[in-house]
Amino acid sequence: MNRNNYVLTLDIAHLQKTMGNFDTALDEYLFVIETSPKHYRLARDKIIELVRDPRATPDDLISRLRTESDKETPHRKVVMNILALTYLEQGMIESALEMALEAEEVGVSDGKVLFNLADRTISEYRHRPFGDRTRYFDLGLRSLEAFLEGHPKSQQVPRAKLMLIDLLVDLAEGQVESRPGLPLETATEKAIEALDWLIVTFPGTDHAESAYLKKGDVVFRLKKKPQEALEIYKRGLSNARFQPTAFAERLGRLYLVIGEYENAAEYFGQLIRQPAEELQEAGVFYTGLLLGIQGEYETARDTLTSLAEGNPASQFTNDAIHLAWVIEEGLQGDQKVLDSYIDALEFEVADDTTGAVKELKSIVAKPAHTPLRSRALFRIGELYQASGALDEAIGAYDAFVREYPSDIRVPDAHRRIGQVYEHGYGNMDLALKKYEDILLTYPHYIYLDEVREDVTRLRNISVDQQ
Repeated sequence: MNRNNYVLTLDIAHLQKTMGNFDTALDEYLFVIETSPKHYRLARDKIIELVRDPRATPDDLISRLRTESDKETPHRKVVMNILALTYLEQGMIESALEMALEAEEVGVSDGKVLFNLADRTISEYRHRPFGDRTRYFDLGLRSLEAFLEGHPKSQQVPRAKLMLIDLLVDLAEGQVESRPGLPLETATEKAIEALDWLIVTFPGTDHAESAYLKKGDVVFRLKKKPQEALEIYKRGLSNARFQPTAFAERLGRLYLVIGEYENAAEYFGQLIRQPAEELQEAGVFYTGLLLGIQGEYETARDTLTSLAEGNPASQFTNDAIHLAWVIEEGLQGDQKVLDSYIDALEFEVADDTTGAVKELKSIVAKPAHTPLRSRALFRIGELYQASGALDEAIGAYDAFVREYPSDIRVPDAHRRIGQVYEHGYGNMDLALKKYEDILLTYPHYIYLDEVREDVTRLRNISVDQQ
């Protein structure tokens, strides 16, 4: 088909769509695919727009595409990929994956549809509550494995590998239910194997740096080998061009976890002397944290305050302000309480939620007016929420609201309860009610605009489900 003919056909299809003749418009788009294969992407996008049209009946169009995909024609693979994308557009992820995999068997493919399917599926997985994540995890894993096996030379292979690694790490960490045939230890080893492949295959790239960071994280958090993780981060930092601050931050944490305080102080001093401002800020922050851990509270407070005042836009400023206020509040009362709070922070740095909660509970056991008690109670809720202990998180937030009703963080506690309902339990009705209550009760809440967005989003979901 020459240019004039295929353009004329597209014009006819658009006219038919405007008139509401969707079946006829689909016929014209399919004719372009059949007679002008090099323009199939344009026709494909038009078909997707056709299905999206609120006046259309998607089931009828999908049925027609399914019929076309069964025909043994030279353009069958293109139709199958379009059908896979159409299924995906309608939220029919299982059908989309099956069709994409079937299309892979028909002929040569660039893998873009399969990769897009994997990307969309994993995005859905990330936003699902814990109890509803397994299905999307399995689909994402299948699509990534199929893509990597079928398209080893694709430019998207590094991204696909990193996505696969994230899924394996989630499995090993218990973020998703255990899967038959994939023990947790096996998931960890497969993740490390994939990370090593990225490091060797793409040296000096941002992919390699991300792999070094993720490998260190896996070895530290899952294999519980901080010294080995420290060496991994050091190797990564030696050639880091894209994420030096991320390496510096992890090294700082691990020096503290291992307890090598002299080496930590020397390392933080080296960071402060670096020409890069972000590394200087990391050095100052971790110096303040180290001073706090060593009990030099006033010097720690002053160090952290100077960072916040001198570099208000620093990525470390919020944490510096928070820790400085913790120290200041703790110094107003029994120093043993401040010691316990800092001990809890040490457990957090070591990724030990159980130890951190235990220390914080020792503070909560004291009278309500005790300095740092309200902070400890709220932090317990945050730690439980992050670890997936949803009932305990809500219990801590409820206790905070009940015992400190005039505290400025009360609307924060209510919002976090809403987030537990939404992202933890998947109970959109309770989450929506909680967000709406915040709008009515706390009109001056600093994050009121974000809560309005939460309300709008959940109301739209409710409408879509009706």
